[in-house]
Amino acid sequence: MNHQEIADLPGLRWGLVSQYRDQLFGISILLIMLFHGKTFDALAFSPVLSSYLPFQSWVSVGAIGVDVFLFLSGMGLYYAMRKQPPLRVFYKNRLKRILIPYLIIAGTYWFCRDVLMRGDGLQFWKDLSLVSYFTSGNATFWYIALILPLYFAAPLILRLFRGRFRTGMLFVLYGFCLALTLYFGVHQDELFSHLEIALNRTFIFILGCYFGTIIQEDRPMRSRWIVLALLILSGRGLVYYLSSLCPLPFLRKVIVRQWYNGVGFALCILLPILLRLLRSRQLNRFFAFLGTLSLELYLSHIASRNLVTAFFPDYKQWDFWPSCFTYLGVLLCACLVSFLLHQAQSKVELSLTNRKRSRTSL
Repeated sequence: MNHQEIADLPGLRWGLVSQYRDQLFGISILLIMLFHGKTFDALAFSPVLSSYLPFQSWVSVGAIGVDVFLFLSGMGLYYAMRKQPPLRVFYKNRLKRILIPYLIIAGTYWFCRDVLMRGDGLQFWKDLSLVSYFTSGNATFWYIALILPLYFAAPLILRLFRGRFRTGMLFVLYGFCLALTLYFGVHQDELFSHLEIALNRTFIFILGCYFGTIIQEDRPMRSRWIVLALLILSGRGLVYYLSSLCPLPFLRKVIVRQWYNGVGFALCILLPILLRLLRSRQLNRFFAFLGTLSLELYLSHIASRNLVTAFFPDYKQWDFWPSCFTYLGVLLCACLVSFLLHQAQSKVELSLTNRKRSRTSL
């Protein structure tokens, strides 16, 4: 079968990314939760796990789930803006989706950590408002500190991609993101150490905004994109080798993070194709279910894990099985909290919507 035949397969279209959007969110949150399990040294360096699978390699790249998150978020905002809502409504919907679970979960967490355990009310407000991320590098909920300004910038980014030179604009924005990151790395090394985890992921969100049009129009996906995705996935060793040659530590991080961006994009291409080939209803339902709870799961498993490590400061000395059962408990607690919170938020929004409709009908 030649490349043209592969390119013209009925199922090989960009619309698959949208079709399997919830499943991609579900897979990405699983990767993230796996990555955060390395907090427990007995899991990260377990001979039990490494004897059955390359656990350390999987753990080290699990953070790529955030890059998948951001690409899908950019794509989703294109879909939202395509309906041409007033900016007030657009921002209200985005903020409501982010801030309600964040304030409930993070507010509870920071109240326990800052007020109950430390007796520091001022620090509570610094942490909850995310000010401490920018001033002291407290990156517990750094994703929220990144996604909020990206949401505000999204209408402008999407407007830049409406013209004839949208591809050229994409390269301009990539150059801007890279230049900004390098500036902080060279001239603001302390601030760079705080912000690099977010700075180096800004472009994957912009890339999602760019591909929103292509995905929504369900254009054919040429085989070269699959080849590119496979090359990116297989390039880990080369990327890490090249980064090791750089004399500047911050530049090594920048190089590796660019590969993370690429892998996030590659997974958004390959995973929908794989799920389409598997055609497993059970698997799709499971991943989609996790995907609908992905934001709540992201917040709650971090809060639960950090509370465990705060109450048990000797957790790094635990053996494998105590660490394993503890982290499983953390994940189960996060799943329960996420499900209850998501259900409650959905019911409140439905109730408010019904009230508005009834008033309008009157």
